[in-house]
Amino acid sequence: MTNQLGELRPPLINSQRACELLGIKSRKLFNLTKSGALTCVRLAGRGKGAVRYDLADIEAFIAASKETGRG
Repeated sequence: MTNQLGELRPPLINSQRACELLGIKSRKLFNLTKSGALTCVRLAGRGKGAVRYDLADIEAFIAASKETGRG
């Protein structure tokens, strides 16, 4: 996948990887997603389906946390 500039873009990441990048537990990730602080992509599947996160959204959240001192 590439972005608008033609640069390679990583695929969507799973919840475990998102937690690793953010340095948080899965419950905190769930709460951030539920509150709308982080957006996710819900993929169709059995039951609730899979939840994935766009790396750009994770990076934007980190940048915003640095600017505001929140996270």
